[in-house]
This record gives sequence, structure tokens and C-alpha cells, in this order.
Amino acid sequence: MTDLECANRALHMLGVAPIGSLTDDTQAARVMNGMLPLTKRAVLSEFAWSFALRLDELAESTVPAPPGFSFTFDIPSDVENIIQVYRGRVTIEDRNVRTHLVKLNYIVQGNIICTNERQCSVEYTYANTDLLSWSAAACEALAVRLASDTAAALTGGQENGMTLLQKYQYMAQNAVGRSAAQEDIAPQLNTHYVDSRW
Repeated sequence: MTDLECANRALHMLGVAPIGSLTDDTQAARVMNGMLPLTKRAVLSEFAWSFALRLDELAESTVPAPPGFSFTFDIPSDVENIIQVYRGRVTIEDRNVRTHLVKLNYIVQGNIICTNERQCSVEYTYANTDLLSWSAAACEALAVRLASDTAAALTGGQENGMTLLQKYQYMAQNAVGRSAAQEDIAPQLNTHYVDSRW
């Protein structure tokens, strides 16, 4: 699915005429063009999508550690959702086996992760905004979320937007579950809303 196809799918759900381009000089195109990047980021930050998972060793930060922690690490710039921090250097193969991984206690403060380990790795959802790499189910869930996010601006009512948001939540849970099952990854919902990046 392309960005334009996603926008037109959302417009269809709202009963609004399709657009020829996200840069058209129409209210629908302007609203979709403005909201699509924000909605993609919101969707990516809510789940551990298998098509957007990364595992990187963290670089030590120069920021002093807060009380109760010994080390700080810079959060990678493309993080949407931190899933877990592990002790030492962890590879994708290690993550897939998961037998010897040691999860760390950590906190996020601004753009740093604070731990008591000198070396650690972070598993996270990155800002993968290329819909051609998303699963079909995730793209459809995104279109529903986009329709929900733009309903008030394009139709003048919020009731349809709330119904669509409930539909999105159901579809996204199913999509991430199917995606994780195909890749043997335990689906995880981001419950650290305070730590989300915008």
C-alpha cells in the first residue's frame, strides 16, 4: 500500500471523495498530508511491529547518571517504542533464541536510558514509515486509524471517529499478533506511554 492508497482508503471509510495526490489543493488532501506522518508514528509507537524491529548496542552518553543508576546511554534517533533493554551486546540471533538474554531494569529520561550495566543493547520499534515494507494487515489498521484521526476535520463529527478508533484497536492487536506469529516474536503492547516519542 502506498501513502496515497492509505489516504484514499481512509477517505473512503469517511465517505469523502478520493484524492489524486497528497499535495492536491483540497481540504481532504491537506488534512491527509498533515495527519498521515503523525498517524504512522502513533501506530508504530503502540506495538512491537515485526516489520519495524531493531536491536542495537547502545552508545554510552556523557549525561551524568541520576541517583540509583550508574550509566547512561543515548537512545537511537529513530526510536518510536522501546521494547526492552538487555545486558551486553545482543544480536538478532540472540533475540530469536531468547534463552540467555538478561533483561535490565532501566528508566528513560529525555533522550537517554539509565541502567546499572556498563554495556547494553536495546530492542525497539524504529520509525519505519515506508508502507511498502508494512504487512497488509498493519496497513489496513493504519488506514482505519487515519480515518479515525481525521474524521472530525473532514466530516464535522467525532462519533464516527470513536467507532473507527475502536475498530483500529481491534485490527491492530490482530495484525501485530499475526505478524509476531509469522516471525515467532511475542507480541507486546507499549504500556510506557510516558516514554513515547513525538
